[in-house]
Amino acid sequence: MAEKIVILALNRKYAELKGHLVRHNAEATKLRKSMAHVEATIRLFRDDYDVSAIAPIVPNKAVRWRSKGYGIRLAIDALREAGKPMTTQELAVLTMERAGIPYDLQTARDVAASLRQSLKRRVGIGVVMVEGYPTRWALDYI
Repeated sequence: MAEKIVILALNRKYAELKGHLVRHNAEATKLRKSMAHVEATIRLFRDDYDVSAIAPIVPNKAVRWRSKGYGIRLAIDALREAGKPMTTQELAVLTMERAGIPYDLQTARDVAASLRQSLKRRVGIGVVMVEGYPTRWALDYI
């Protein structure tokens, strides 16, 4: 009986993966068409341009928090409790711990990038950027 349940679960998983493959193949086809259009436009300006030499830019994976503003609230709470300036990386690690996000280097980098942008937007509105390298962040009402 357990064997039948396992086969059904694996069958469903295989079907889901196959569905993802179909969707991503369709997306890949659209992307290839878009790239061909951009390449044709480049060639209008410069016929001898080598587009194969263009290196791909892989976008950062967006950090998905529980709700909008959740990550920055955790970071500000960490700054408040620390009572001292902290780097973006230190804040990212603390924020990940508080949010229950398992640590791995790439996720920590993504979280740090997300927090850095959020903190930059809040400079002058309760957040201070401390000069030096690496940049440290503090609250201006501690």
